[in-house]
Amino acid sequence: MEMRANVAWYNLQKRELGHEFRAQVRSVLRGIAAHPERWPMCGPKYRRAVVSRFPYVIYYLPEHDIIRVARVTHTSRDRGPIEELLP
Repeated sequence: MEMRANVAWYNLQKRELGHEFRAQVRSVLRGIAAHPERWPMCGPKYRRAVVSRFPYVIYYLPEHDIIRVARVTHTSRDRGPIEELLP
């Protein structure tokens, strides 16, 4: 639900910008699926990938053959210890 709201907000700022945002997030998610070890560790078990062109990061947890996305968040909310940010 938050992703839809973010897309809508960006579309209000500039035509099609929300769709570009969604495409960038999907691109990062595809990259995570293909190469989960590519992005740096953030805390003892999570990794943090940056979304190009937008101030968002994706926290995820690679577990065997499953990638668990813990959070997609704006960098302004990306403060404090990692344990407080993630479930």
